[in-house]
Amino acid sequence: LLHPLQIKNWLPLIQHSVSVKQNIAQHDYKETGLRKVLNFGHTIGHAIESHSFIKKKPLLHGHAVAIGIVAESYLSMIKCNLPPEDFAEINAYLLQHYKKYCSMKLSYKSLSKY
Repeated sequence: LLHPLQIKNWLPLIQHSVSVKQNIAQHDYKETGLRKVLNFGHTIGHAIESHSFIKKKPLLHGHAVAIGIVAESYLSMIKCNLPPEDFAEINAYLLQHYKKYCSMKLSYKSLSKY
C-alpha cells in the first residue's frame, strides 16, 4: 500500500484513478460485470450505513465503506486466500484513520436485512 506521507504529488495519482474509473464505467455503464470492481467495501458498507441511520448514529458514507473494506478483506482472507499479511496491512491502515468506526460491534443478523 502507498502511505500518504510518501507521496509528494497526488495529482498524477488522482488523474490516473479518475481515468481508470471513467474507462470502466464507460465500458460497463449498466454495472453488469467489470464495473463491480469499483465497489470494494460498498456492499457491506451500504448495509452498515443503513443500519447506522436506524440506530440514530448516522455514519458518513466513506466511514461505512471503510468498515465494509475491513469486513470484505476479512472475508477475502477466510474464503479467497487473501494473504493474512495483506489483510493485516489493510486493517491497520483503516484502523489508523477510522478507528472509532471500525471498532463498532455489528452482527450478520443486524445487517442481513439491508
